[in-house]
Amino acid sequence: MIEHGEKTANEIANWYNAVRETHDEYYVLCKNYGTNARQVSNIMAKSLLFEKVGQTMFNGLVAVWDARPLDDVVERAIASKRHIKKYPMFLQKAIQERLE
Repeated sequence: MIEHGEKTANEIANWYNAVRETHDEYYVLCKNYGTNARQVSNIMAKSLLFEKVGQTMFNGLVAVWDARPLDDVVERAIASKRHIKKYPMFLQKAIQERLE
């Protein structure tokens, strides 16, 4: 998303189901049958890494998502007081740098 800008939940679900399938051996082995836009939106709504920037009409109301700037993500992570090990490694490093 950082490279291509904001995307709708449908576009993200299509990438997850189609593009990822051709590039990820684990995906094929586990026979993940895909996901839909509602599931994508639910996951992204709970993530510090993404923010909802709008909505659009595409077979109903669909959320539009974008990646949050890393500084904002770090601030939110520190404010949440969750254990640092709960976050991805790149975010752990950014948090440690900020706290030093």
